[in-house]
Amino acid sequence: MQSLKNTPYVVKNGIHVRPDYSKFVYSDGDVNEQRMLEILQQTKDVSTQSEELKQNIDSWVSEYHFSQSRHNLLRGLDLENFENVLELGAGCGAITRQLGERCGQITAVDGSFQRLAVAAERCRGLSNVSFYCENIENIEAPAQFDLITMIGTLEYSPLFIQGADPVQTCLSQMAQNLTEDGVLLIAIENQLGLKYFNGCGEDHLGELFFGINDLYHKTATTFGYHELKQRILKAGFANVEFLFPFPDYKLPQLIVREAALEEESLRLGSIIGQFPGRDYQGRAARNFSERLCWLTLARNRLIPHFANSFLIVASGNQAKPVCNEDWLLKIYNLGRKSAYCTKSTFSLQKNGKCRVEKKSLFPQQKEASSFLKHVLTNEAYVPGKQLGELIAKGLLNREWYTIYLSQLKRWLVYLQQFQMVDVENETLLETWQVSPEREQGWVPGNMVDCIPRNLIDDGKEWHYVDQEWIIQTPIPIIWIVFRGILADVGDHLPLAGHSPVFKDCSIQEWIMQTMAQLGYPLGATAIEKDEMLSNLIEWEIRFRREVSEQKEAHQRDSLHLLLNEQIGRFSKNSELLTETQALKQELFDAKTSLGYRIGVWVKRKTPDRLRKSLKSVVQFCSNRVNRKK
Repeated sequence: MQSLKNTPYVVKNGIHVRPDYSKFVYSDGDVNEQRMLEILQQTKDVSTQSEELKQNIDSWVSEYHFSQSRHNLLRGLDLENFENVLELGAGCGAITRQLGERCGQITAVDGSFQRLAVAAERCRGLSNVSFYCENIENIEAPAQFDLITMIGTLEYSPLFIQGADPVQTCLSQMAQNLTEDGVLLIAIENQLGLKYFNGCGEDHLGELFFGINDLYHKTATTFGYHELKQRILKAGFANVEFLFPFPDYKLPQLIVREAALEEESLRLGSIIGQFPGRDYQGRAARNFSERLCWLTLARNRLIPHFANSFLIVASGNQAKPVCNEDWLLKIYNLGRKSAYCTKSTFSLQKNGKCRVEKKSLFPQQKEASSFLKHVLTNEAYVPGKQLGELIAKGLLNREWYTIYLSQLKRWLVYLQQFQMVDVENETLLETWQVSPEREQGWVPGNMVDCIPRNLIDDGKEWHYVDQEWIIQTPIPIIWIVFRGILADVGDHLPLAGHSPVFKDCSIQEWIMQTMAQLGYPLGATAIEKDEMLSNLIEWEIRFRREVSEQKEAHQRDSLHLLLNEQIGRFSKNSELLTETQALKQELFDAKTSLGYRIGVWVKRKTPDRLRKSLKSVVQFCSNRVNRKK
C-alpha cells in the first residue's frame, strides 16, 4: 500500500491518476456516463439542490445520480465538524458534492477515470475537493482522516483487494487511516433484506435469491446484520451504530435509528411498511404483503435482520458525534415542487411521548397558489393501527369482500361527519364545474388528504394525521372518495396475485364499482359515468399539478395509464411481466454499455455474416419484448 501524498500521480483534467492506469471494470455504461457528463457540462446549477438536474431524470441510472433523494442518506447526520474526509467509491459525484458542501477538505477516490470526470464536473466550483483515480487496496494514510465514507463500496472489496478475506482487510485498513476522533460511515445492502424474499433480485447481480443462498464468489458480497457488526468490531472499532434506510440506502425516504427499535410506543412496522422494497430489474410481482410482514417482524424484534440496507457509524471511544440530536427516525418527502419538500423528525420528549416535527427541506423556495395552502405543523405521534393496514388484511382474508367494504365504510363514516351543510352551493358548483343534480356534498378543504393511509385508530377514536394540505374552498366529497380508493388500490397492487378482491378488470372499473357499493355512484348512464369520471380525473390532475414537479402532460398520461391498467394481469401474467421487464433491461443494456463498444467494433472489423448474426439476436430480443407487452 502507498500513501496518496507519496504516489507519483499525473494530473489530468483535475484528476490525480497513475501513469500506469488501466481501465476500471465497474461502469454504468460508457454511453450513460458520457451523457451524464454532457448534462452536467450544460447545467448551470450542479448543487445538491439543483432543479435543472431533476429535469434530466429519465432512467434508473440518471435517477440514481441526479435525484435529490440520494442525499437523504446523510441529511440527518452532523457532518459540518469534519475537516479531512476520505470518500472511497466517489462514483459520479452525487455524495461527493454533498460532502463538499458540508465538510472541510474532501479526498474523493474511485477506480474509474471516466466516472471521476463526471464527479469532477458535479463538484464544479468546490475548491475543497480533490480527485484520485486509485484502487482502494493502494491507499495507506495512517491517522490522516477524521471521516471516511464507503457508500456502496465495501461490498466490492472482493473484486479489488487481494487475500483470503478482502472485506476484513478493507475494514482494518480504514480503521488505521482514521484519526483518534475519526468516524467510518458505511452504506451497504443487507444480504437478508426482506425484499429479496419477496420477489426482488439481488441488487448487484439481479438474480433471485442469490444472496439468500449465499452464492457469492469473487462478486460483490453483502452480509446480514449480526455478521457485519461482528466484522466491524473485529476491525478495531469500539462503537458501532446501525441506522436503517428504507426502502434502501440508494434513494432512502425513511431513516430509522437503533434507539427507535426500543421505543414501544412507536409502531415501527406500520411506518416501515409504507416504504416497500424496490426491484431495480423492474419485477412487479410480489410474494406477500411487506406492509403486513413488517408488523410481524417488528413485534418479534427482527427489523435489523430484515432491513433492506444498513447505514453504519463506526468509531473509537473519542469520536466526534455524528447524530447529535436525540431523534428516532426521519421521513423525507421529495418528488414534489421544491417548496413543498419536507422532512419529518420523530423524537422522544421528556414526558416519554413521541412528537413529530415537520419542516421544509428547502425553506428558501416559495410557491404562491390561490388554490392550495401548504401547512407544516408539529404534532404528537398517534400510536395505533392505520386503516390502510386493516384494508390490506381484508384483501387477503377469506371473507374478503365483506371485510374490504366494511373497512372502507369506516373511513366514509369518519369523512361524512365533516360534511358541510351551510355552503354557497352555486359558487362551488361553478368553481368545480359540477351540475346541481350531480352534487353529492362538500367537506372542508383540509380534508383533501383524508384517505385510508392517513387515518389512525388508537382503539378509542379515529385520528386524521399528516394534515399537510388545505384547498382554499370546500371540496366535493366524492372526489375524496375517489382519491382514497385510487391511493388504496395503488398501495395494494402487488397483492393482486394473492387476493380474490382484484377481479379481471381495469383499475378504473374497480374504482367505479367500489364507489357505487359505498353509495357514491358516478351516474345512472354510461354517459353520466364518463362525465363524472372525467371531472374526478381533472380535479386530481389539478391538485397534482399544484404539488408535483412533473409536467402536467406526464401526470395526465401516468394517471390514465394507471386507471386503464388491467388488474388481472398482476395475477395471471406476473411471470410474463417479469420476463418482459427483464428482457427490456437486457436490451437496454445491450444498446448502451456493450452495444456501443462492441457494435462499433463489429461494424468495422468483422465480416458481414457475424454482423448480420448479431443484428438478428438484437432484433429477436426486441420482437420478444414487443410480443409480451
